[in-house]
Amino acid sequence: MKAINKIVLIVFQIIFSITIYAQESVQINNKLYSDSDCPVGVPSNPNPPDGTTNIRWNATTLNWTNGTGTTKNEIWFGTQGNLVKIYDGPAITSCEISVLQDSTQYYWFVICKNDSCGTQGPFWTFTTEKRYTTVWDWEDEFDNLNNWTIVGPQGLINWYAFPSSVAGSNAPELRMSWTPSFNGKSLIRSVPISLPYNWPVAYSFFFYLDYFTDPSGTVTVSVTYDGGLTEQILYQLINPTANVGPYFISDLFVTPASGSYNAQLQIWFEGYSFNIDYIYWDRIQLNAWTRDPPYPPENLTAQIIFNFAPQVKLNWQNILLDELGFKIYRKFGSQNDPGYYILIGTVGQNQTQYIDTTVLQGTIYSYQVYAYDEYMQTGSNKVTINVPIPVELISFTAEVEESTVKLFWQTATETNNSGFEVQRSQDYKDKKLSEWISSEQDWEVIGFIAGKGTTTEVQNYSFTDNLSHNLNQVIHYRLKQIDYDGSFKFSSEIEIEIQAPDIFSLEQNYPNPFNPTTKIKYSIPTVTLRQAQSDNWVTLKLYDVLGNEITTLVNERKPAGNYKVEFSGSDLPSGVYFYQLKAGSFIQTKKMILLR
Repeated sequence: MKAINKIVLIVFQIIFSITIYAQESVQINNKLYSDSDCPVGVPSNPNPPDGTTNIRWNATTLNWTNGTGTTKNEIWFGTQGNLVKIYDGPAITSCEISVLQDSTQYYWFVICKNDSCGTQGPFWTFTTEKRYTTVWDWEDEFDNLNNWTIVGPQGLINWYAFPSSVAGSNAPELRMSWTPSFNGKSLIRSVPISLPYNWPVAYSFFFYLDYFTDPSGTVTVSVTYDGGLTEQILYQLINPTANVGPYFISDLFVTPASGSYNAQLQIWFEGYSFNIDYIYWDRIQLNAWTRDPPYPPENLTAQIIFNFAPQVKLNWQNILLDELGFKIYRKFGSQNDPGYYILIGTVGQNQTQYIDTTVLQGTIYSYQVYAYDEYMQTGSNKVTINVPIPVELISFTAEVEESTVKLFWQTATETNNSGFEVQRSQDYKDKKLSEWISSEQDWEVIGFIAGKGTTTEVQNYSFTDNLSHNLNQVIHYRLKQIDYDGSFKFSSEIEIEIQAPDIFSLEQNYPNPFNPTTKIKYSIPTVTLRQAQSDNWVTLKLYDVLGNEITTLVNERKPAGNYKVEFSGSDLPSGVYFYQLKAGSFIQTKKMILLR
């Protein structure tokens, strides 16, 4: 039953892998864009010219001419049957590809787009030259296992040359099968390979792991100089949780000061083989250079900085001054995602920083920095970073109703948004009052509205500022958006003008008749400087029809402004009542009806 379940799951994985692969790559002669009505012109004038051979493998620049009306580009690049998108952004006319395979035919095409449609150009090809600049060159394409010894101790019959090309090169290739299943370590070791002492050696191979379940075990490629007693890890994958590859793996290692003439490669798996399906390797190469390459940059790091929009700042260490400069390569996605690194910039000798200003919000990028001279280049460690979606404020408005200001704002996206601090300042327009009221714009915090953390959906916020009084003045509001890490930025300011009343007034209560509550509005006008210093003593009282005072609603000094009082008659019987406003020499009375 377990074998049947595994076969079913293998079929599902194959179908699922094909579906995902189809989304990430494009087969030759497929058209991504076929809108015959699109006005954007067709790209042309490829360089290298279509069909060119002997192109340098260590740095290749693609050039072309965009069609008329092009404002954006997509660039697709790769080997036959495995093209991936390496660029998607504003219109460009060239891009540099990082280290490629030697003696390999590559395909590429350009899509010219505007905001609504795109036109795909023809497929172009070129073939890279062989690496004739090396003096030690060892390669195995796994036509058979004559260069390898199956050491085990487990899985002695699980290794063989298989007529497939799953790892990404050409058939046949090395395959380790899960069956017959074993639990432990299974290793194969190459014949001795003579490498120079204390010398940089480039290695590369194609790789694919077909995952089944957890724990999936450890896969390692290493080099040993003492028959396997010790080893130097070149590539290691520990308990992956999904299919890995197909990838082209390449990097450098430095041989020891002695013993490197007996170098041997080792490929091994350790774990329960039942938990994987198959593992593939192909075209493993070692190349030792005729001279020392420039020393690679070390400790590459990436961090997000903000300069109106998010940017990525790269820093690295330069150990030696043996380079002409540094090339910065970038690709979409994580380090193990399909795709190619393309050149985005260069800096001079002994420069250790680069700021990428062309990143897209909400996108993952991987970077690698190469030190280069006139012959070669060597790469740093790789780093991956996710460019966040910042808080994007798309509107900030205010509405005024008497002495109440309602603020409204809207965000398109948010990232790590703790919330918004609402701040207010005011300028007094009455020049006489400026003698005793400061006109300086001092911001005060009047509230805080919690944010939504991280979201790509439109969010709406509001805040009500109930002003206690409002002399003639101009009021300013702004938002201080605060992230969870304490970083912040201010919104633009909005300005409203508050007009003080010109006359005393007492409005009719509303609702009327009422049961049991109603609201009474009244206004106190702008006064002279002398009056302002003493304010107005205001009383608002309620009387019954016989003139008996029922209650006092207001009895205090009031500056100029519009006011509202809520009255409850829950303890009173139904009937007619009167309310009266007194302020200085002003007296006004109105009637209200309580109807139960």
